[in-house]
Amino acid sequence: MQPSRPRRRSGYHGGSGKSESRTPKADAPAAASVREAEGLLQDDASCDLLITDIVLPGGTGAAFYQQLVQVRPELRAIFMSGYVGDQVVTDAIAQPGTLFLPKPFTVDALLRRVREALADRKSTRLNSSHL
Repeated sequence: MQPSRPRRRSGYHGGSGKSESRTPKADAPAAASVREAEGLLQDDASCDLLITDIVLPGGTGAAFYQQLVQVRPELRAIFMSGYVGDQVVTDAIAQPGTLFLPKPFTVDALLRRVREALADRKSTRLNSSHL
């Protein structure tokens, strides 16, 4: 199976053979709710970046991030939302270690934010300015 076009554009090529061993894999679990995400992340000690909507079934992405960062202080988050002026959004993006991606967004905008978040993991505060 071939990786999706956005994954190929970001440097993931999949496939088999020698090139696969030199290409980092981009496995990312997905969850439909906070409860499902909690179950996924309990078993995954290698999570570097949380990409989440701010408003979720069963809670908020911001509250979930705060829960995770207590045990994984190096974890970074990209919050996304279509409600840019909402107070919940304002509070979420004010958190250290977070970036914001307003909806709708392009694949390229998402990839830029992912690169920015992962490049700045050692920082205690990421710039949450707009794209």
